[in-house]
Amino acid sequence: MPTKKLTPRQQIKQITEFTDEHVDLINEVVKKEDLMHEQKARSMTPAAAKAFASHDCELVIHLEHLGADVARELAKNKQPIELKCISSISDEEAKALSLASANKLYLPDVSNISDNALRELAKFKGTLDLSGLTSISNSAAQALATHEGDLWLNGLTSISDSAAEVLVLHKGKLTLYGLSSLSASAAKSFRSSKRTIKTSEGIPITKGS
Repeated sequence: MPTKKLTPRQQIKQITEFTDEHVDLINEVVKKEDLMHEQKARSMTPAAAKAFASHDCELVIHLEHLGADVARELAKNKQPIELKCISSISDEEAKALSLASANKLYLPDVSNISDNALRELAKFKGTLDLSGLTSISNSAAQALATHEGDLWLNGLTSISDSAAEVLVLHKGKLTLYGLSSLSASAAKSFRSSKRTIKTSEGIPITKGS
């Protein structure tokens, strides 16, 4: 029996390294997506990233290797962008992503990032998910406090009093669902905030939680 020909959607799911040769296939598949396109890949060229970002749908990309040029192209997508599997972001990549046209940028697996890169990401205006961070320095808190929009730091299990004091200056809702403990001083700082701060049950914050 002849082998059944794969559909474009089936073909694209089998690709792990996207090159310029896949641009037409990407355009054919993604333009038909109504709301979201999810793709797993080890790597992609800037031209392939541009094709993914050229259509009006949310992108969920499982990507092992980003690169500044690819980040710049993906940032042009006008709908929410989620980059999974990326554990580290360079300063240049962060600068590119900070210019994203979308109103939501999800980087849930980023755990290795410099304070300078955080300062760049903080320039993004909209919901910013950095729930892969498991700790935060005072200088990192200062960088993120300048961000305008909802900020997700759900990977933090604890936070210092000084970092909490700085984060209350953040201009948007702050979610800290991973906190397992909080000092009385930090809780007092959070209660003084005019913004909404969300934590898990059992954490002593009443205002905004």
